[in-house]
Amino acid sequence: MRVWGAWVVTMAGLVPGPNAWAAPPSPQIGSIDQHSEGECSPPIVDNQGQVTISCEAVDKKALRYLENQLSEQFRRLSEQVHSLDDSSRTIRNLNDLNENLRQQADDWARRFHELSARLAASQDDSLQAKQAHELIQQGEFDKAEPILRTLAAKEEDDVTRAAATQHDLGEVAMLRFDPGAGLPHYEKAFRYRPDNPHYADDYARAADRERRYAEAEMGWDAALQSYRELAGSDPDAYRPDVADMLNYLGNLYRNTGRLEKAEKAYNEALAIRRDLAARNPTAHRRGMAATLNNLGIFYSNTGRPSEAEKVYNEALAIRRDLAAQDPRTHQPNVAATLDNLGRLYWSIGRLGEAENAYSEALGIRRELAARNPGAYRPDVGTALSRQRACGKNGALGLIRSHAAATASNHCAAASALKIRNVDRETRWRWRLKVL
Repeated sequence: MRVWGAWVVTMAGLVPGPNAWAAPPSPQIGSIDQHSEGECSPPIVDNQGQVTISCEAVDKKALRYLENQLSEQFRRLSEQVHSLDDSSRTIRNLNDLNENLRQQADDWARRFHELSARLAASQDDSLQAKQAHELIQQGEFDKAEPILRTLAAKEEDDVTRAAATQHDLGEVAMLRFDPGAGLPHYEKAFRYRPDNPHYADDYARAADRERRYAEAEMGWDAALQSYRELAGSDPDAYRPDVADMLNYLGNLYRNTGRLEKAEKAYNEALAIRRDLAARNPTAHRRGMAATLNNLGIFYSNTGRPSEAEKVYNEALAIRRDLAAQDPRTHQPNVAATLDNLGRLYWSIGRLGEAENAYSEALGIRRELAARNPGAYRPDVGTALSRQRACGKNGALGLIRSHAAATASNHCAAASALKIRNVDRETRWRWRLKVL
């Protein structure tokens, strides 16, 4: 089962609207975290925004390419984020950017390994095929692409091989951090072989990234149908994929305002995950927690706080247990769920419980920052900066420290205004915690 996360940090929703101080922050559903372990170490970002990372079994040249791409993306998106008028949302999105770097690195490394393995196992033993494989191993993606294009032109009469090469071209575009260029190749692979759920899923993901939702829905519908058929004969192997496709469709339905269909998809995915986790907890509890978290966000955003609280707490219990076994992988998810609970409690006036949730999340992020300052210290700063600005250490001060972007109170408003008035260079250095 393959699971890919988001490749780029979306800028949608970063610009504050007229009601920026009226309601608690709404968490956004992103790609579902279902990795049992990461391909890469947590990224380290230095004072100049240069990212350093290590990934298993990736050639040094290819790894340098990845680091340079992540560094450029970090600098570019950080500049966009920290130039926003709403400084509290700015810091929140910088935090998201740090965590997103690791997800992108994991996804890139997994994609790199799978493409390399496919090319190595290919029956095409021509000199061109071997050259393409070697260039990809070395991170020379721009040089490998025209060779693969030449191979694709020769294979048009062989539908299976043509689909495979078009898919490989899409993968090369993704390794070059150019998802827009990958979409036409994924589409061709899907058109050649619409019965291949792997191609259908990747086509849907690429279309969804470009906000071409009708195409994304077509791809995920096709992938879901194929995986349902495969699960009929081999449920252990393919029911997890059925749950994944339902989760992605649930997100798409939510994003396009079809809430009843979204809830139905999430609930079916959860039922599958519960059954899988009962049979094999080690393999499937993380996926179950991710689906519960998605449902919690859905219920929160549709005005159903009691149901949201219930599924958030169930997700939190699973993630606490997983973190006890593997803190490096699962502690960030515990903190994220606590944040979701804190926002939920804040929105319904249960301030004491909100304080407890935010305090525990802050404690986790302190521990993470102690081990990896480059990746996690901004998360700690999100809470502490608001706390210091408001000058309080009690429940309201801590709550405002996390929800200042939307809190309807003078202390939080003054906090954000104060930070906005700090000169640009100081703000930049402070957010990266290098002062």
